[in-house]
Amino acid sequence: MFTAPCPGCGAPLNFRSPASVMAVCGYCQTTALRDAESVRDQGKISQVLDDLSPLQTGVTGQYEGRAFTLLGRLQMAYDSGRWSEWFAWFDDGTEGWLSEASGQYVFTLRQPPVTNAPPFEGLKPGKLFYWQDQPFRASDVRTAQCTGGQGELPFAVGKGWEAKTADFRVGAHFLTLDYSEGTPPVCYAGRAVTLDELNCQLLRDEEQIARNTGQEKGKIQALDCPNCGSPIQAVTGMTAHLVCPSCHADVDLNGDKATVLAIHEAVSAQSTLRLGEIGNFDGAAWTVIGFLKARESGEEDSVWTEYLLFNLKKGFSWLVESDEGWETVAVLNEIPDILDDSRIRYQGQTLKREWTYGSEVTYAAGAFNWRIRVGDRSEISDFKAANFKLTRESYQDEITWSLARREPAATVLGWFGREVPVAPRYNPVLKAPGELGSLFKIFSTLLWVINLPLIVFGNGNLVVTLIAWGVLWIFNRTGD
Repeated sequence: MFTAPCPGCGAPLNFRSPASVMAVCGYCQTTALRDAESVRDQGKISQVLDDLSPLQTGVTGQYEGRAFTLLGRLQMAYDSGRWSEWFAWFDDGTEGWLSEASGQYVFTLRQPPVTNAPPFEGLKPGKLFYWQDQPFRASDVRTAQCTGGQGELPFAVGKGWEAKTADFRVGAHFLTLDYSEGTPPVCYAGRAVTLDELNCQLLRDEEQIARNTGQEKGKIQALDCPNCGSPIQAVTGMTAHLVCPSCHADVDLNGDKATVLAIHEAVSAQSTLRLGEIGNFDGAAWTVIGFLKARESGEEDSVWTEYLLFNLKKGFSWLVESDEGWETVAVLNEIPDILDDSRIRYQGQTLKREWTYGSEVTYAAGAFNWRIRVGDRSEISDFKAANFKLTRESYQDEITWSLARREPAATVLGWFGREVPVAPRYNPVLKAPGELGSLFKIFSTLLWVINLPLIVFGNGNLVVTLIAWGVLWIFNRTGD
């Protein structure tokens, strides 16, 4: 370990990794660059916001059979959200990064330089890139800003530092090309992981997080809208954006600070499920924290509602309600193989594309783990199997995949303790209420006016007339 006094305040700065070239002083936030056996002041960087993560510097674990320690982190932000990048140092002298966003984790290791990387400006979601003879597709291309730093880092980062990155995926594998320092980009490869799988030690538990921050991670609490004062439910440390159901203000949550970003036209929207309502399914209690309404582009009548649900241990989930019924929806960590423009392969099944259409958000309310705006557009492609559906949603800088399963309305409403409304009985003969009774009187009168003289003068049949009248009476009773 190399130790030197902080050039800003004199506190000791420890460099535990020989790969660390920069450290952020935990006392004065000075960024110190290591230069041979001394350090020099590189200015100050913002302190990281406590996002109530269970991770912290000093956490140890194992990835693919090798031990690592988390030495530092960067907090990154872009237009619609934010995430953390944790710098991991392995006991064998190699380095890696553990990305954390909305309770999901990806571990990547630095790879040899790539020589066939496309220019960053020409990358778009969906673009194919071959790495080690495997076809990776771009899933996320964006420029993000560093909003805070902590601990040791393997490169110099200053205030306003930008990262230009492109994430690629195939199956459960991830590939990141980092263009922050130019071309050729730095290459990282890895996969989605869980903290249990990494056997992490020295994690912050819920009690420690609450003691250090005064907040309980994952607790659903009511915050006052900074625009109108109405209560809005948020999930502590898990939701970054709110849309006030009362005044429709777009609110950004940054630590304990709430900022109004925009105020949209006040509109109202009906929903089957209410914000704050709790449903019990999949072995957990789920709370409705947000919902949005969307429509097919150019189709006023094709609308649906998406409900965002949260559970502390299981994270986020979705319920979708449309004219076709209800679906449970989960975002995929393992994406399907793209066979061609109209076919994909997932878990041994080949699925054909059934529909492709545009989507537009028309209403949003509640708490979300990304910034959502009325007017947001995407392209949706549905691929159907016998008992599930895969959906690809394409945005300007991101592609996501999700898996949906159909659920009966009675089942979904039962999860929330609701009774299924009984639909009015449909009469195949007459649709208007009371119309059948009126026609029964008319036809009965005509029947007797025509047949009664015939019966009296001997040319009619009383039995047949009674049978005809009885049939009309039965139809009348059935319609009632």
